[in-house]
Amino acid sequence: MAASVPQNSLTTDYIEFSVGGSELRVLSEMNPGSINALVSPKPLRRPPSLSESFAWSAENVERAMRNAPSNTSLDLLVATTTSTQGSPESPRRLVQPQPQQRCRRTEVFLTQQALRFLFHIALISVFETVFFFLYVSTLEDNGINHTVDGFLGGFESSCRNFTPLERNLTNDALAIFLNATTIVAQGQQAAVQRAVQNDTLFQRAWIYVGGLGGLFVLSVAYTLLRRIQVAWGTLVAENLVFVAMLAGYEYMFFSTVIFPYTPITAPEIAANTVLELQTQCGLFTLGVGKPTP
Repeated sequence: MAASVPQNSLTTDYIEFSVGGSELRVLSEMNPGSINALVSPKPLRRPPSLSESFAWSAENVERAMRNAPSNTSLDLLVATTTSTQGSPESPRRLVQPQPQQRCRRTEVFLTQQALRFLFHIALISVFETVFFFLYVSTLEDNGINHTVDGFLGGFESSCRNFTPLERNLTNDALAIFLNATTIVAQGQQAAVQRAVQNDTLFQRAWIYVGGLGGLFVLSVAYTLLRRIQVAWGTLVAENLVFVAMLAGYEYMFFSTVIFPYTPITAPEIAANTVLELQTQCGLFTLGVGKPTP
């Protein structure tokens, strides 16, 4: 008794199964290379028997598809085998990822990138806040005080040698334009206002740090709830190393470039002050010659 497997309407090729003889006959159009040579791991002198299950395993059928030219009979055999078995050993080229799997992969990728980004920015925000308020702000204040001290250095050296009469005359002259009590009071008030304003900025900076830290904690909670695998050791280590390298570079840059940078000097300030008083008030005009270009 023979059974025929018809193919598509564009061909008349078919495979005959002889149940009585347990033999498989293949049309000559499948040559060169019969299915015996394709699916059998070792040469056989006869076609494979239907009782020999190794001939129809998914592994042998897949090897046959790789080694044989495209033909409708073998394609139908592979399609039938994969549809009936449905095992993980089926040819991978027929397995398509499900939409749920693609969504899961996208979710995992975005979550991992968000964790890296938020942890990185949170560490940098902590470093920048500490570095500025403990180092940069002090550096700027000292730089301004140094410039003022340089501007008054020459006058301080001269006034130490004033006689009592010269000191009284100088005080009388300065009192016409300046009130020492008012100046000191204004300076103290400005110092208090500056401290309050800078404290507000300090608190604002830590609010930014807290916001970024809160987003990172929420991301961690989401990751744990969704059971997303994250290499926590790598995440923490690479960001700590990066921030440490950034801190070292910032310190080197400020110490070797910004701190040695020379702002406007005391002689320049003195010259600008004299020129402004000459132009606006007519002062410092006696005994002053034409400035040298």
